[in-house]
Amino acid sequence: MRHQRFARVALALAGEATHDVTHQLCALVVSKNRVLSVGYNQPKTHPISRDTEMQQLHAEMSAVLRCAESVMEGAEVIVVRIKHSGKPGLAKPCGACQGILKRFGVRRVFYTTNSEDAENPEIEELKL
Repeated sequence: MRHQRFARVALALAGEATHDVTHQLCALVVSKNRVLSVGYNQPKTHPISRDTEMQQLHAEMSAVLRCAESVMEGAEVIVVRIKHSGKPGLAKPCGACQGILKRFGVRRVFYTTNSEDAENPEIEELKL
């Protein structure tokens, strides 16, 4: 499954993230089998999250903001989380991120669940 391939790439990138945040998450914006942008949780905010309770920039929002809006329609987002144990963790986007992704034209999000296998992480699909 191609989403697992992208999830493995995102897990490797999340493990290398140097941002000082509680959770190591990485999000990829993908279209036509190409990665358009990469985002990470970051200890800052953005005006787009002004009406939310977010205290940091979530990986999904970071990835979307790095991507031209003109290519977002129909793109998919892959979100992964690495737990302190090094295993994949639940990375389902919060309600605020779901709303922003939908507003940018994303219709499907694939995210990791709690799993023991980093090579073949369990992936769930969320339709927006």
